[in-house]
Amino acid sequence: MHRIQTLSFGASRFALGVLVSLGLLCPAAAWTQSICATTFTPGGKRLTEIIAAVNDGRPNTINTIVESDYAPSALGNGQKSELVYDLGVWHWRSHRLDPQLLCTVSSSIAFALVRNELSEEIDSLHVQLDSASGRILRHFVSAGVRTFATPTDFISDSARIDAVRRIARKLVNAGVFAGIILVARNGRPAYIDTVGEADLKRHTPTRFNAQYSIASMGKIFTATALMQLVHAQRIHLDDPIGSLLPDSIESPSGTYFRLPQQVRAVQLKHVLTHTSGIEPGQDTLSFRPGSRFEYSNFGFYLLGRALEHVTGVPLETSFKTMIFDPAGMTATRRLVTKNLIDSLPPNNMVDFDSSGFHFTVNPLIQTISASGAGNFFSTASDILRFSEALRTGRLLPLDFVDLMRAPKPELGAPQYGFGVVRWRGPGVWGHAGSLPGVDADLELYGDTGWTLVILSNRDGVNGPIRRKMEAVMTDRIYFNAP
Repeated sequence: MHRIQTLSFGASRFALGVLVSLGLLCPAAAWTQSICATTFTPGGKRLTEIIAAVNDGRPNTINTIVESDYAPSALGNGQKSELVYDLGVWHWRSHRLDPQLLCTVSSSIAFALVRNELSEEIDSLHVQLDSASGRILRHFVSAGVRTFATPTDFISDSARIDAVRRIARKLVNAGVFAGIILVARNGRPAYIDTVGEADLKRHTPTRFNAQYSIASMGKIFTATALMQLVHAQRIHLDDPIGSLLPDSIESPSGTYFRLPQQVRAVQLKHVLTHTSGIEPGQDTLSFRPGSRFEYSNFGFYLLGRALEHVTGVPLETSFKTMIFDPAGMTATRRLVTKNLIDSLPPNNMVDFDSSGFHFTVNPLIQTISASGAGNFFSTASDILRFSEALRTGRLLPLDFVDLMRAPKPELGAPQYGFGVVRWRGPGVWGHAGSLPGVDADLELYGDTGWTLVILSNRDGVNGPIRRKMEAVMTDRIYFNAP
């Protein structure tokens, strides 16, 4: 899967550690302090050359830099095309990078902070060098490590929305973003934007009631249903996952497999927090449960099968009776089809190769059935209905909602709760979904009642809009307010 290596669940500890040490994930005052001077070391030279190639944006220029600046070991097994992709799509998502700081940390590590012209954020580029040759072994592009808001953005709620609208429209006009943006407070829409073309070949405009794949956002459905069973004391968080599963488990392809005893012994709470160590097809765990976080689609696939086994009905039936009907969701469904459905927005994969930048339709999004790991189809209105039903205690008692959204460092998940993300900022919670041709976000801001839903049929395009919303909500995010 092509993907710019942003700071996400699978982010490099090296890149994240550098950002934290430099204060880039802290308040702006820490960021603006002088950290190090521009250097003319091999690392500084490589950074300068890469930034210049990204600004140029032409395939030949980027390909030449990759061939000349990267070590041979970084170019094999298809890695060269991935590097070209990363840098080419970065140009598409920035138009121009303005270097703010170049720094050589050691003979093998260097980084640059650059102003992204299109997103108006600070991006970072980290490189790890071969000390002997000075050539690059690997790089990490981290989008939006610093997002800015002006004093006028905080004057009123309408000013906050105007700030989000402005950056969204800028991305739309640049041909980057297309989709649906919904901002609401206490369930009432305050800002709705349906922008761009849903179908690029037919030039079909985006429709507000269109159903989009929400990818991994569906994990919060799975977690909510299981927490309902925990509340009803039908299951317990300390239960081994194997006690909730049949002996033989159906795979997505329709075949059946058995889990080894070591995997079946992992407790439900560790699977819900992605700290299980379970990997598909492995007889042993990759790490001791609870010792660290590692995002696991397979773990949530098993949770979906567990929900089916405990309730005795298919997953979509459980979701309908436990979540969709109580929340008033009428347009959320699980697709089971072998052919593309013309009425749905095609899923446009962002790509960059020797021919330049282009979109490619990904047919798998519509033809791979949803599971406990996600890929249900839904509308912005239905996602808002779900978030309101969860936030206000209609799906679970509020103390259980608090339990879900609280991060679980004691289980090895400092930025993740029980099926709920809490890593994006203080008090920000919800879940995202991303696949080639899919970008979906649900964010709630503390107990303010403010909610953001973004649905797009392009991958990797929501970030600047989401981060701008977080930036203008920073003085409004709190929990358990009177």
